Amino acid sequence: MAAVIHWLFKPSPEINYDVIAMMYAFGSGLSVLFYALEKVMGSETYKETEIVKENIDSIKGIYLVFCPFLPCLLWGLMVRYMSKKEISASKQKED
Repeated sequence: MAAVIHWLFKPSPEINYDVIAMMYAFGSGLSVLFYALEKVMGSETYKETEIVKENIDSIKGIYLVFCPFLPCLLWGLMVRYMSKKEISASKQKED
């Protein structure tokens, strides 16, 4: 079991984990944004016109599409941390 966990968090030297973490953060941000929009726009003050009500109903639950980005963001940040740690250790070894 420990070998599987180690394999999941072992960074590959060819991959830039900064970009991966940034993309996961963007997807997570979309999830939070759509959730907030659903809650704010779903209040009674915004349901006055039929067009607004239809638009709100059409995007209801869209944040669920982007929810998998949240655990992926945690994984990406952890692997990014491990990658940075390995890079700094190799630089210190060279010096």
